[in-house]
This record gives sequence, structure tokens and C-alpha cells, in this order.
Amino acid sequence: MRSLTVRDAMLIWLPLALLVALAAWFVAAFVEPAPPKRVVMSTGPLDGAYHAFALRYKAHLAEYGITLELKPSAGAAENIERLKSRQDGVTLALVQGGLANAENAPGLVTLGSMFYEPGWFFYRGGKESDLGNPLRGKRIAIGPSGSGTRAIGLQVMRHAGLAEPPTVLSELGGMAAAKALEAGEVDVVFYVAAADAPGVQRLLAAPACGCSAQSAPRPSRGACLTCTGSSCPKARRTSRATFRPGISTCWPSRRTWSRWRRSTPWLST
Repeated sequence: MRSLTVRDAMLIWLPLALLVALAAWFVAAFVEPAPPKRVVMSTGPLDGAYHAFALRYKAHLAEYGITLELKPSAGAAENIERLKSRQDGVTLALVQGGLANAENAPGLVTLGSMFYEPGWFFYRGGKESDLGNPLRGKRIAIGPSGSGTRAIGLQVMRHAGLAEPPTVLSELGGMAAAKALEAGEVDVVFYVAAADAPGVQRLLAAPACGCSAQSAPRPSRGACLTCTGSSCPKARRTSRATFRPGISTCWPSRRTWSRWRRSTPWLST
């Protein structure tokens, strides 16, 4: 019986190796990998809309056999830092649109806009004229350090020339800011939040407080579901079945700011 020569072996095994390589390429390119069984998500304050929204997704993802571990935070700005550093294994977070970009958050990818978040100005009194004009010297709550509301609020205050004394910018946010406004401890509360956020709902129902909610003619992304780059290929595929994008919102670009000032005359110096 004639033994196989090197040439015979190559004629047999080389086509098989090429076939295996082709099959591996096809699987990698076209077959969707299974989603991870455990995902760590940075949310927001326990009394905020982001955490409440994440709790809903935790229950929703459990139906797919995925465990969503929630890590409360100060807000969107801290969420971005956790994603960048992988602190506590965080690979997924809710982030306000406009806070992260390719320069300050390389490697992060947005899966889609989740829900609408206008800018809310709440003030004591039944109408805007009760505030007086201008706002210089008022006590304005724009959220704690690490929150997206504060990051956006500081932009708004700088545009209005209200970022320096005698105006007082408080770090109160969420429900604490709402209670402070009702108690007269602050004059204005600024939120960037969904309409069903607990603090927003409380102040909308408060008879002693007025409200001005601002948006943009052509909104950009709002509250965005964002993940780290290495986890995004699987997350993108998972999102088609499990994440339902919603409406988006705006951030204070020059155009947005001009519109806010026209429609909110008391927000001026």
C-alpha cells in the first residue's frame, strides 16, 4: 500500500483548512453572537428618572435571561467616567446627549436615544414675572457634581452671565432641589430630565411653583444608552430585540440658547 506523500497530504488537508477558515469567517461576519448573561449598568440617583428607567430594563432583560446589575451614580457625567475607566465593571450607562464625544470619551458608542429630556426651569410663584428680571443674585439649583444636569446647567448659566456671584449656584438636585424650592431655600430649580422624573412631577403639581420647559426646533439625541467599545458589537445586536429607542432632545447650542432666551425673557442679565 502506497503511503501518502507530502503532495497528497496537501491536496487533502489544504482544501479542508480553507473550508474551515471560510466557515469561521462566515460565522464571525454573519452569525450574531449570544448576548452577555450579565451586564453592569451605571444609572443615576436612586430617586431619579435614570434609575427608575434602568429598573424597568432590568425586569425586561431578565425575560431574555440577562442579569442587569445596577450601579447608582450622581448622574450622566459620572456615568461617562465609569464607562471610560470600567469602574466596577460598568459597560453600559444612560448618558445625556451632548455630554460625550470622540474627544472627551473615545471608545464609547451610543446605541440610541431612549426618551425625551427637555430643560425645565421651576421657580417660586405662579407666573414668570414673580421671579423678577434679571436672575442675577438668585439662588439657582443646577444639580450635584457628576450629574449631566449640572454640566448642562453650567453651560446655560455661563451663556446668561449668571455663573459668578452674586448669583448662587446650588448643588441640590432631584427631589432635594424640589423640596428646597417649595421651602423657599432656593429661587429656581433647573432640571434636564424626563417628564416622569420624580422631582419634575412633584414641582409640576406644586401650586406655589411655576414652570418653563424648553426644547429645540430640531432636537439632537436625548437620554442615550451608551456602552464601552469592546462590549458594543454584542450590545448593538442585543439592542434590536431588547432596547426600544424613544424621542430625542436638545442641548444648549448657540441656536438652542438663542431660542431659550427669546421664549424665556426672565433668563437674562
